[in-house]
Parts: sequence; C-alpha cells; structure tokens
Amino acid sequence: MEENLLKGGEVAEILHVSRSFAYLLMSRGEIPTVRFGNAVRVRPEDLERYIHERSIKDLKESEVKNRARKKDKRVSPL
Repeated sequence: MEENLLKGGEVAEILHVSRSFAYLLMSRGEIPTVRFGNAVRVRPEDLERYIHERSIKDLKESEVKNRARKKDKRVSPL
C-alpha cells in the first residue's frame, strides 16, 4: 500500500500559511505527523481532518459571537 505523504511545504500551500507556521502546527501536534528519521510527513487524511475540525470550531465560535451580538442589540439602554 503506497501512501502519498505530504511535506511541510505542501501542507503550507494547502493551508495558505507560511512553511514555518505549518511546521509549528505539526510540532505542536495539531496536525499529526509521521516521522522517518529526520523526515516529517503528514498523511493527507490527517490534514483533511485538521481542516474539517478547524472549520467546525470556527463555525461554532462565529455562532457564539453572533448570538452575543444579537443579545447585546436586544438590551435597551437606560
């Protein structure tokens, strides 16, 4: 079974971030990695999962902010 593992630069391109930020995400464990000696690679499905989870988290945070704004608008000034 051959898997096309992604290099840090490829991860950066996909996420539209700098290469150093991509490596930071990988070193923090936010994006799971596979190590071969000094080489660090990312499985495409792990990157897809990171993107999906991040999208869900951003949507939830946005929803909370929108609800707070609506609640603030309903409060009448004294």
